[in-house]
This record gives sequence, C-alpha cells and structure tokens, in this order.
Amino acid sequence: MIRKLKKILLELGTFLKHGTVLRDAEIIIKNSSISHDRVEIFGNVHIQNSSVEAGSRIYNFSTLTNSTLKGNKIGKNCTIGNSSIGAHSYIADFAMVNNLTIGKFCSVGPGFKCGLGSHPHNFISSSPFFYEELNDTGKKIYSEYEKITVGNDVWIGANVFIKDGVNVGDGAIIAAGAVVLKDVEDYAIVAGVPAKKIRYRHDPETVAALKKSAWWDNDVEWLKSNRQHFQKGISGLNDIIAITGY
Repeated sequence: MIRKLKKILLELGTFLKHGTVLRDAEIIIKNSSISHDRVEIFGNVHIQNSSVEAGSRIYNFSTLTNSTLKGNKIGKNCTIGNSSIGAHSYIADFAMVNNLTIGKFCSVGPGFKCGLGSHPHNFISSSPFFYEELNDTGKKIYSEYEKITVGNDVWIGANVFIKDGVNVGDGAIIAAGAVVLKDVEDYAIVAGVPAKKIRYRHDPETVAALKKSAWWDNDVEWLKSNRQHFQKGISGLNDIIAITGY
C-alpha cells in the first residue's frame, strides 16, 4: 500500500512540475526542461540535462542525457546521449545513439547504433589503455568520439551502424543491416557491409530542386495544404516545381 502511494505521489509531483503525462512510475528527471504540451513519458525512463519539447513521446526503459527532443518519438530501450533530434523524426526501439545531430522528418529503424567511438588502427595497439590511462601528456592523443550528422528526410533501416564522424545527406536511404563507414550523398540509397551506393532516389535536377526547396523547413500548415503532393510518387522536376516554384 505504501509503495503504491509513493508511486501515485511521484506521478502527481512530476505532472505538476513538468506538465507531463506519466504512464508508469520509476521515472527520473534531473536538470531537464520538459514541455507542458503533449509530452508522454512511459515507465523506467531516465532524463538528465536534456530538453524535451512539445509533442515528444519516450517509451519504456529509455535514457536521454545531454540531448534535445523536438517533438519526437523515442522507442523502448533506447539510449540517447549528446544528441539533437529534429522535428517530426523518430527513433525506434533498442537504439544506441551518441554525438548525433539528426534533421527533420527522419525515420530510424530498430537497433540503430552510432557514436560508439573508434580505436586507432595504426598504433602498436588499438587499446585505449595506452592513450587514456597511460596518457601523461595532458593532451588528447587520440579522438575516440566524433560528431555524426544526419540530414533531413533520411530513412535509416533496422540494425544500421554509422561510424563516428560520418555525414549523411538529405533524403538518403540506408538499407537495413548496413555498416556506414563513409559519408552518404544527398538522396543516395546505400546498402551492405561496408555500405555502398546502389543508386540515387531521383535524377540530379530533381535532387537539386528538392534541396533548394528545403520543404522540411515549412510550417505544419503549409505541409497540410500541400499534402496531396507528398502522397504519391514523383516523376521528375515538374512535380517539384508545382509545389515549390523552383
């Protein structure tokens, strides 16, 4: 009975402080800004030094540290650190994400991993023991972690791995199971281990027009009024000109 009462008080206290709908207890929120508008947090979630903006939803057993959500859905058992997720993007279950900046309207499948760090391949040893524990120079000998950037409208399939320091362009598609070791061009489709370019989603003129339009930066009302153009395949440049004028 006492445990149940504590759970109710925790949920009530967090709601009053953050305006957040809690679906279960065992939720820890520290030094974070939580929007009062349409935010849902499920059980066993830990949020620290982060910002959670309107419309965000964080599912069970996920952790958010030093990161920003802008109305995103984060699946179950995700670990998100030192990252910024753009509006209308989602990350599915069992993701391990670090040092990632991701754009708007991105779809990230389950099991995604990035920002896990790297090891030197041209030293005598690849072990961090030598460049961390035995480092008495006061300087960084080897950079294990580098920022990863993913553009807008990117689809990342299930169980994809992206190496530290990689940039993924707007509109790209990364097939399930791919291991991405180098930059991915705008609107390229890549697959394999290591990932290689299969083809582009559209011809060069159409890609240029899409990039120039930056449709992902338009507000929701514009997107709603033009939704019919987004609900069918495009045959070429004229389809883009019809909605953007470019």
